[in-house]
Amino acid sequence: MLSELSDGQLQKAWIARVLAQESKILFLDEPTSFLDQPSKMEIFGLVSDLVRKENKTVITATHDLDLAIQKCHRFWLLNERGELVDKLPEELIMDGSINDLFAGKGFEFDLDQGRFIRKNNFSRKYKIEGSPHLVKWVEHAFNKHNIPENIPEIVSVTENDKKLIYRLGKKTFSQMSQFLETIKTL
Repeated sequence: MLSELSDGQLQKAWIARVLAQESKILFLDEPTSFLDQPSKMEIFGLVSDLVRKENKTVITATHDLDLAIQKCHRFWLLNERGELVDKLPEELIMDGSINDLFAGKGFEFDLDQGRFIRKNNFSRKYKIEGSPHLVKWVEHAFNKHNIPENIPEIVSVTENDKKLIYRLGKKTFSQMSQFLETIKTL
């Protein structure tokens, strides 16, 4: 029967078994490996609830720093000198220790988003009409697809009944891929 389970299902079964123990201290090694993003969030939420509601101590080793930053109360990190640093995740973010983990590796910690991002040097700015959160992602796509800044027509993006509408001058598009391909031909 266990042979019929996926790696993710086996991981969840293992986590359930560990969480059901009556121990006051739990050690978890990569508890979210093999799991999809919603399952990772679920596991970290369950662990966080155990800490808060049942006063358990959970020590976990994880490479899923984005979720750990959201849910863990303390971090133990080995800095570049091999020294153990014991602080709140928020302190490590603010003092730059989190960012130093990936210094020179093409990644940086984005203080606004609260997560690691790949340095992409997206410096081009565009004249795009629309709500700020939609404009942000259209700019992201433009930069990623190397769209030049000097688009000769008015560009806009709107949302209507959860459907996105992209406009280039008088042309309207319902899919960003078609929108981008048309802009590339200008």
